[in-house]
Amino acid sequence: MQNFDFFTGTPSRSHNSSYDNREVDLLLRDNSTNFLHDKDKQKKKAAFMAFVLCTVAIISFTSGLVVGLKYGDKDKPIIDETTQRGINNLKAKVFDSDKELNKQSAGTKNSLSIDDYPFAIRVSGEFDIKNSQSIAEVLSTKGHTVILAKTDSSKYKVFVGPYKTHDEALKILKTLDTNEDTKHLAKMNIIKRS
Repeated sequence: MQNFDFFTGTPSRSHNSSYDNREVDLLLRDNSTNFLHDKDKQKKKAAFMAFVLCTVAIISFTSGLVVGLKYGDKDKPIIDETTQRGINNLKAKVFDSDKELNKQSAGTKNSLSIDDYPFAIRVSGEFDIKNSQSIAEVLSTKGHTVILAKTDSSKYKVFVGPYKTHDEALKILKTLDTNEDTKHLAKMNIIKRS
């Protein structure tokens, strides 16, 4: 039988109150968001537990040190002999290697010293920062070493080089004068560095 009252047009008995009559789509969507929400809750709970454990470990370690230092045996060292020897050896190695590096760097000369490289090519004139950088960019793209020197008037002088011999500088000056990209630059001449 159907349990249907034909006279009133309603079912003769009521449905179970726990029956969910929402659409299946909505039901699935609600369950998936609840699942994700539960997962987030679990992650937050795990992160909080890890935080609490780390905090307890730090507090325990610190209090153990304090208690050990305050109430421990005054004659007994905190660090045993073997560990102290290891620390001293490590300290000696670090400081010895640092001293050795300082000796090496003091013994080496500047790679572009005036004694070794006495000549340079100077681009005539003084330029503002923007123009000096554009000149330096053109020269450095051609493979030349460029030096910008700031003057007292906040302008910049542009140098190419340095070079070991006057002949080497003269050879580079000729290539700069004939190169299409660099020949439009201001007059250039060879100077002796001082």
